[in-house]
Amino acid sequence: MVLEEANGRGKCDEKHSQGDGDAREKIRETADINWPIREQKFTEKYDHFIVFICSGASPTVDDFSAFVGDRLRHELLEFVENSLAQYIRFCHVFPKEILTENCTKQSEAEQTNCEKHWVVGILPKTTNGGGFKSKLRAKLKKKNICNKILNDFKYPALMKIHSEYVEGREKLSQWFDANF
Repeated sequence: MVLEEANGRGKCDEKHSQGDGDAREKIRETADINWPIREQKFTEKYDHFIVFICSGASPTVDDFSAFVGDRLRHELLEFVENSLAQYIRFCHVFPKEILTENCTKQSEAEQTNCEKHWVVGILPKTTNGGGFKSKLRAKLKKKNICNKILNDFKYPALMKIHSEYVEGREKLSQWFDANF
């Protein structure tokens, strides 16, 4: 709404006033007023994912998983730019590690294997043809990104890391509850 000064009083510009009324009316008629600001879940934003699985003895896997989280963005940038730039528009690392059911207080006490996951959402430049998927699977199979991270960790012999391409958000539930 635009106010103009006239004889010391403000008056409403009718054209702009009508527009505001239309907007207010649309808001009143909308059943869900929060729809424009509702945050979309991470798993709903993408159809292609890479899951990085970190495993090892419970106390050490916490350190290793944190290390993976710190290094993942850097390694993915290099991984994509050097070999997959023509296929991938961008990658988005989910900002928190995902715990699995076998990471329990009992596994910590017994120092048995525990798994933690990092999920990367991928937005390809195009999904036409299998070039993107086959190239990504081949690069992940070589394990370059996982080996670089593992070898830079202070106790590489105690840890394991591998990655897997996942097509479709519903397939993420093989590892964990994918409702995030």
